[in-house]
Amino acid sequence: MSQKERPTFYRQEVTKTIWEVPERYQTLSPVGSGAYGSVCSSYDQKTGLKIAVKKLSRPFQSFIHAKRTYRELRLLKHMKHENVIGLLDVFTPATSLEEFNDVYLVTHLMGADLNNIIKCQKLTDDHVQFLIYQILRGLKYIHSADIIHRDLKPSNLAVNEDCELKILDFGLARHTDDEMTGYVATRWYRAPEIMLNWMHYNMTGTVARDLMQYIMTGTVARDLIYYIMTGTVARDLIYYIMTGTVARDLMQYVMTGTVARDLMQYVMTGTVARDLIYYIMTGTVARDLMQYVMTGTVARDLMQYVMTGTVARDLIYYVMTGTVARDLMQYVMTGTVARDLIYYIMTGTVARDLIYYIMTGTVARDLIYYVMTGTVARDLIYYMTGTVARHLMHYNMTVDIWSVGCIMAELLTGRTLFPGTDHINQLQQIMRLTGTPPASLISRMPSHEARNYINSLPQMPKRNFSDVFIGANPQAVDLLEKMLVLDTDKRITAAQALAHPYFSQYHDPDDEPEADPYDQSFESRDLDIEEWKRLTFEAVCDFEPPIFDGNDMES
Repeated sequence: MSQKERPTFYRQEVTKTIWEVPERYQTLSPVGSGAYGSVCSSYDQKTGLKIAVKKLSRPFQSFIHAKRTYRELRLLKHMKHENVIGLLDVFTPATSLEEFNDVYLVTHLMGADLNNIIKCQKLTDDHVQFLIYQILRGLKYIHSADIIHRDLKPSNLAVNEDCELKILDFGLARHTDDEMTGYVATRWYRAPEIMLNWMHYNMTGTVARDLMQYIMTGTVARDLIYYIMTGTVARDLIYYIMTGTVARDLMQYVMTGTVARDLMQYVMTGTVARDLIYYIMTGTVARDLMQYVMTGTVARDLMQYVMTGTVARDLIYYVMTGTVARDLMQYVMTGTVARDLIYYIMTGTVARDLIYYIMTGTVARDLIYYVMTGTVARDLIYYMTGTVARHLMHYNMTVDIWSVGCIMAELLTGRTLFPGTDHINQLQQIMRLTGTPPASLISRMPSHEARNYINSLPQMPKRNFSDVFIGANPQAVDLLEKMLVLDTDKRITAAQALAHPYFSQYHDPDDEPEADPYDQSFESRDLDIEEWKRLTFEAVCDFEPPIFDGNDMES
């Protein structure tokens, strides 16, 4: 939207929310809503296109929201490729930075996704070739900008009646369908290196108990907390660790069910629990822990008011120690009560209200809101697979290629290739096909828990892919073998895959463009809400819409 050519706006109520949009966008009809915004279908009178208008939810509520808003806008503006969703328009009804609070994004309205197509019809090999070629063509473009999609799956691939495909949601906010399907479906297409490294964070079974003991006691704990929870890194890490689709799944497996009951019983009850609570929450260690956990000016002030003084000392003493505490922990943190308690404490209105009263002040409300409730949780995988996590988890852009291999296999067979019931089962299903990794690969895994887990498995040989994909085009099988490789250094890239003989009738290097360099330096900037807001406002005002040539893809 250019402020020099400000359009006339009109107001319309959509699902009890006021939308204010330019008059060119008519017939607003709600499509769905998610954690980060609501989407309406509309008709663009100027171009004749069916479009989707997304109103971002609370775009500047916190610095996390504000930075994510700027990131989404920057990324969408950069994408200019036939097989990747791009930005048609961005606007705000605000006429100045002072009144700037709402952001609307306009993209093509995409109809059927690949998930719906798989369910409705059997695809021919020609269809599979053309669809996978387009995915790889879009990925080559995305990867050339040093961007990883991170969440490729059939529901993130839109296809029109001419079998033309666009990649959706490359690391951005989720649409309504994604909110409903959650991480369970996403996990089926997730690269194994991500899940293997999640064992370091995802507390399950014996590993969880050992990890708890390791993390929460002694000097190691103090050092770990110091590095994880302080400074700018702390804010970013909370953003990375506690948000996203994976978080929902993480909470499900960590905090509920049999594993949770065992974990809570071990950690929070008995002699070990009493000692742990005593050392963590009282005395010198407690003071040190608080100092390391919540350092920085804001944190010091926050902790000074919340966690110190006579009231705080008495509260910690009565709640976290003594016979009453032991009985309380035994009752609260195990069994059915624990499952219900965790559900209500870690999500929803109860959590927000609880933390509001315990940790008052704007900073506290924002912090707890993002750490302990919905929005943050839904963002986990995006942020845990961002630049920082990429270094921690030792993976590269071929995580997307693994996802393409899973999608391609599903197109060929009509069945999900690895429909794991949880992370462990997912890995087991993968290794029944690929075989267990060799020692040379295991030694390169940065996660101690992952190495221990793999070494505990019985040796499984790699299966013959031709026996798995019976009747499939031999070239398709060969390509799958190059995509579904455990070793990321040996997995085929998007550019290499495009040159595979399977795509000989489509491959044209001159028609497989790369992206212009994408400047991600803003990711390392430590800005406050108002500064992110100003950058976003400038980006909205400076936006130049693409030239419409009449051949744009419609749903």
